[in-house]
Amino acid sequence: MTAFELLAEVGFEGDALLTAAAVGYGESEGFTDAVGDIELARLGPYSTQVAAVDGWAARKAAGKPVPAPSESVIRQETDGRWYVVNTKWGASGGWFQIRPLDEPAKWPFPDSLRYADKLRDARYAAQVAFEIWKKDGNFLKWSVFKSGKYKEFLGMDYELRTGHPRAGEWNV
Repeated sequence: MTAFELLAEVGFEGDALLTAAAVGYGESEGFTDAVGDIELARLGPYSTQVAAVDGWAARKAAGKPVPAPSESVIRQETDGRWYVVNTKWGASGGWFQIRPLDEPAKWPFPDSLRYADKLRDARYAAQVAFEIWKKDGNFLKWSVFKSGKYKEFLGMDYELRTGHPRAGEWNV
């Protein structure tokens, strides 16, 4: 199925459909299993809990992005290593690079749709993108739109695909 076909099925029309397709391609190159923005979702691995605290502090001191202290915890995961984990937002993912919420049901619509496992599905991601666009009346939630980069892809239809190089990191 092409981007245009799927976007039309979920409700996009006219210029909004063309823009949505361009935003989707600009965010993920049409990969429905794309993963991005991991550094604000999880930092690590670190060998100890102290190293995780020090790593977070060093990144912050260097002016690099870090998860907000009020939205993160330091925990040891099944691999035995320590991570700083954002407890509100997950890594951006899917076709539209939508940031999932750890507890979407606690948030108002359409944020209540931001389930990480469901955003892997192209149709679900398109529906969530449509609901966000419909609520806001624009695509300003997407960095590729704000930067104007989406314009390079206006009018381009494409087949959706899987096989993103970082797809295995989706569980962050």
